[in-house]
Amino acid sequence: PAEPPGANRLFSYVHEWLPGQEQKTVIEPAQTHTLGDDSQELISSVSLEQLIRFYANPCQYYLNQSQHVYFTENTEELEESEAFQLDGLQYYQLKMDLLNWHELFPQDIGYTEFKERELNRGHLGYHLTAEKHIDRAIDDVNDILNRTEQYKLVYPGIERSLLSIKLTLPSGIQLEAEPFPVLAAGPECASCIIDSRPAKSSAKIKLQLWLKHLMICAADQKQKYHLPEGKEFRTVCINTDLSLIYEPVTQPQAKAYLQTLVEIYQQGLNEPLAFFPETSFSFIVEGRTEAMKKFYGGYNSPGEIDNAYIQRCYTDFDSIPLQQLETIARHVYQPMEVYLKAVKDDFAYLQEHCL
Repeated sequence: PAEPPGANRLFSYVHEWLPGQEQKTVIEPAQTHTLGDDSQELISSVSLEQLIRFYANPCQYYLNQSQHVYFTENTEELEESEAFQLDGLQYYQLKMDLLNWHELFPQDIGYTEFKERELNRGHLGYHLTAEKHIDRAIDDVNDILNRTEQYKLVYPGIERSLLSIKLTLPSGIQLEAEPFPVLAAGPECASCIIDSRPAKSSAKIKLQLWLKHLMICAADQKQKYHLPEGKEFRTVCINTDLSLIYEPVTQPQAKAYLQTLVEIYQQGLNEPLAFFPETSFSFIVEGRTEAMKKFYGGYNSPGEIDNAYIQRCYTDFDSIPLQQLETIARHVYQPMEVYLKAVKDDFAYLQEHCL
């Protein structure tokens, strides 16, 4: 701009724009203190699905449900070049599609129809590359299916059914699970629920299955839900790296564990709890250093801090109340570890224990 009349050659507008430049935007962390007793949100019922979503990310659950805060991702731009590799989520979804296809169309032995459908959809990239993706996924899924058959031999009469459970906890809170598909053994043998996940086992997967296992073990009137009375229930989850086997839990003990988990859930409706599935598990099992690796991640391995909801509540590891993190982690994971066995050789395990 032109110099004002009478101004010397050293005149500057810096005094007008510099103060604005020096102002810094400070993002305040989300509320991290427990609300007063008068504002505690009381619940009369909770579903298994709500518990699973909550324990997957308590920070997100709190911001979504209590603060009505939602972070939306920007729409991705169309790729200008063709990708020749699938990311982890795409490959997992492809294997899940294969498992579901096998249940619906067991007569498609070589997955010929599945291949044709996926290739025609064109979402897996170039034709020859897409075939390689599908063939690799089929190898992984066939390994899971073969290991599943070993358990079916031990548990005769096992069949797929929909399981729906309602029960009352000691506090009077109603806990229910909407119908979910399971492979369950009949009443003529020791009962077993078989699940499969085409991924490596993780703390998050372990916890999801532990919640389901507790629901089954705590179920009232088992005959009403097509579960045999007087039978103990094991839950088996077959992953790509190993199998997770949950030993039977007595009904009173299962209800007591669920009561604790629901109390933590209720607290999480009033504040963003310091619980992160992978970080928390690593903290009580391996210590602070390994927990920080889970929190921050590494090369080609995202950390839990990368989640926008966790960033909103906790800016870094030092901002986490470690006493709360450890207390909740021990309440959640220590009972599970008592009943959980990680098995790498399914056949050897079945031979040794004669389930």
